[in-house]
Amino acid sequence: MAAILVLHLPDTVESNRLQTVTDALVTRNATPTGAWHLQQYLFRRIRNPADDQNARVQHIVSMSHFPDQAFICISRPHLAQNGEDSEVGTFTPLDPAYVNSAAVFLPTPQMDSYIGMIRRQFGLLWDAGPRLALANGSTWELDDFTIRVGDLRQTARGSNQEHGRGLLVEICLYSETIEDREPDRSIPANSIIEILRHQPAREMTHHQFAALRTVDEFWDSLGIAGARKAGGIALDARGYDEIRLLCDILRLRS
Repeated sequence: MAAILVLHLPDTVESNRLQTVTDALVTRNATPTGAWHLQQYLFRRIRNPADDQNARVQHIVSMSHFPDQAFICISRPHLAQNGEDSEVGTFTPLDPAYVNSAAVFLPTPQMDSYIGMIRRQFGLLWDAGPRLALANGSTWELDDFTIRVGDLRQTARGSNQEHGRGLLVEICLYSETIEDREPDRSIPANSIIEILRHQPAREMTHHQFAALRTVDEFWDSLGIAGARKAGGIALDARGYDEIRLLCDILRLRS
């Protein structure tokens, strides 16, 4: 199991975000372990006024730390508990009934053919959106943390021109102490839950909650402000929980 925090930092005129993060990691004696590659193709469901279930987004994502598989994640805008769309960038704990997303995987060599099929045969249902990819991505290790960071680049449909879309950061804490026990009902409602997605705080165990808080505190210790966050516990090693967190951030940037 792993506690995962995904962050997006918008571009700023004042500083190079990637250099700022890597400098902070070097200062903490983190060790670079290789490159990090990610690319995402986004499709939006064409809305039908008669069907309120149509507001869906399909992400097709490949990541270098899952080299043999690509992910398909279909989600819809998050709904607050009053049934209204939640504000972009506002991360609040949601009941499972209000979290409507699903993720599956396919072999990486089939990713391009799947994208082509969506465009050719399902163009009346899915509208192709921009493509996101990482540039200058790198992976770092520090104690039990794995940190992945890279510049986001967006390419519009039918264009080869790239635009910077900020910095993507993923921090994972792998620990055998993130045990699958009974939920801890004593977790304070005003604590770290503002970054939770897909897993309400009341469903988390004490160890899971503590691990996620440790990841968030590690990021805060780097002294870099202004990030949007999505955090949660990956209960398996297949990447499904992780890809849902990444797509939350990538959807906001697309």
